[in-house]
Amino acid sequence: MLSIFSFNSKTTTQSSGGGATVYNAGIQKIATLVKNNSFSIPSGAYKVEVLNNDLIENITINGYILGPQLRQNYIALVDEVAQKMDFVPQLIIDNPNNIEVIISVIYPSNSLVNPLTI
Repeated sequence: MLSIFSFNSKTTTQSSGGGATVYNAGIQKIATLVKNNSFSIPSGAYKVEVLNNDLIENITINGYILGPQLRQNYIALVDEVAQKMDFVPQLIIDNPNNIEVIISVIYPSNSLVNPLTI
């Protein structure tokens, strides 16, 4: 089961019955972009989807080939053992022929990344 969180701050309160954790909700940063060059996507996203929107040419993502009209998804996962979120790593998209690549990204509300500047 995949759990995606959009919390941006955490406070702990005490009561006579013990402690309770209260989360303040944040707003996720979401963007869909069309790129025609090589670029990188900073680490820390909840989800990244990359679509090679060409009919002939390949691109590579971190050295792995993504063929024409194919889509690759990367998602954050919860590491239940370590009790932490494992976010999407940095993705380097090599697009030597400057074909159309469509990306969709979702970042946490407290991330310093502005998805519109990728």
